[in-house]
Amino acid sequence: MTVKVIISESHTLGEEQRSILDREFPGKWETLQVPASGWSLEEMQTVAGRHFRNGDIAVFVSPVPALLSRLAFSAGAWSESSNNPDSIFCGKVLVFHNDNREAKELPNGKIVHTVASTGWQLV
Repeated sequence: MTVKVIISESHTLGEEQRSILDREFPGKWETLQVPASGWSLEEMQTVAGRHFRNGDIAVFVSPVPALLSRLAFSAGAWSESSNNPDSIFCGKVLVFHNDNREAKELPNGKIVHTVASTGWQLV
């Protein structure tokens, strides 16, 4: 089992984040860097199949995936027979995805990639 820390190559892990990973998964974690230009949906499917096996753990370095993780888990555990109104049960989790990136040059000459305004799909 390996822990894959998924992070954009344009970002870095903070000292506290590294400390938490070292405490929780000593010697078992590695980074999986996402290119600044992003991955297409097809590339994401390839990455998932190539890098995640045998109960590997994915850690996303972003605040939004915490909610995604909780709801995706509940969707996997969802049951028609659940009558507990306090339980979190989400029937399906979808995300907007866009393979299209646009390169923009900043005033300092640095090139950054942003998601295009068109080309969105629900997956």
